[in-house]
Amino acid sequence: MMFPPFDNLIEANIDQNCRLLADAGFSDVETVIYNLMRLRTASELYAPGLNEENKSSSPPWFQALKRILLEAPVPGAVLDAVDRFVRKSSSSNDAFKLFEEAPRSLEVLARLSCGSPFLTQALLTQPEALRELTTQRRTAAMKSREDFISEANAAIQDLKSTPEKLSLLRHFQRREILRIGMCDAFGLMDLKFVTLQISLLADAMVQVCLQIACNDIEVAEPPFAVLALGKHGGEELNYSSDIDLILIAKTDSPVAQRVARRLIDGLGENMATGFLYRVDMRLRPWGDAGPLVTTPDAYECYLQSDAELWEKQALLKARVIAGDLATGAELLARLPPLLFSVSEDDVIAAAKKIGVHDFISSLPDGYHFNVKERGGMLSTGQRQLIAFLRAYVIQPKILVLDEA
Repeated sequence: MMFPPFDNLIEANIDQNCRLLADAGFSDVETVIYNLMRLRTASELYAPGLNEENKSSSPPWFQALKRILLEAPVPGAVLDAVDRFVRKSSSSNDAFKLFEEAPRSLEVLARLSCGSPFLTQALLTQPEALRELTTQRRTAAMKSREDFISEANAAIQDLKSTPEKLSLLRHFQRREILRIGMCDAFGLMDLKFVTLQISLLADAMVQVCLQIACNDIEVAEPPFAVLALGKHGGEELNYSSDIDLILIAKTDSPVAQRVARRLIDGLGENMATGFLYRVDMRLRPWGDAGPLVTTPDAYECYLQSDAELWEKQALLKARVIAGDLATGAELLARLPPLLFSVSEDDVIAAAKKIGVHDFISSLPDGYHFNVKERGGMLSTGQRQLIAFLRAYVIQPKILVLDEA
């Protein structure tokens, strides 16, 4: 398949090059050509080992880029990402040196640009991260929450001011998100481990921000537990998810409320380096009208007398992720009788009405069968039947079931 030669990427040959690209199946060929011409011009500042006789020959980085473009499902997006990467790098020399020394870097740019605009933009905000992603050996390492916390603390330990710490923490978080995204793009992690790693990273960022908040207010120990709900609680976060949190203290105090405010600001403040997470605190008792921190007794009372059904459902995946772990565990221990108030007879009656009773009865231990985490013992279709039953048993006024 024909492709414009490197030495032909000049203004005088635009029409000819556009025809070549059109024949090769490219769309918006003029934009592609101008991007290629801009890259050629920028690369002239980086030409190791070239003399006047071979300066017009096709450099290795261009040969690699040509192969990638001809194979890419969205070549225009790839070329645009490469062009922007070169322009956002500290110097074009650094960018082309990386392309020459680590050709895999171009493949990483290609995979991310074709698969995730979010990750592409994250990489372009700190282009120096691409070298680390393509040269370090632990790129595909599965990290624990403690690993993330330790590495984050090491990154900020020499910094004095809170803004400096929070800014660098944002850099750290984005590099880890990019590392996970690269593993995802190249099939080095399956979806379960991708969402788990993103969730554990969020756990760690909450813990480190909580410690920074405590240090600011000169509190020796975190005055409350942080519980994650929803996708975060279920360790199912994606790359751009919000995080739903509730804060539980053994006893309420003004200090706890102050630390809570610092924590939320530390996570969500949009600094020059961006924000860590959009934090949703509306699932706490009384939503935005309630205090940021509540006690186990107060939360239990709220669930018994005032909570809506959807508020109880939000707690099904609650998980303690930071702070006072004992107080968080105390609340979790109180939740089951508050959330599961439907009798077994009611469940069986509902199952018969929607036609899933025979299926559930055929399971080992029937209605008491342990389906394991995330319904791991069931097929996708069986999990959907259980989800229908859970929705129906609460007798909603309206129930919408989409087709599988």
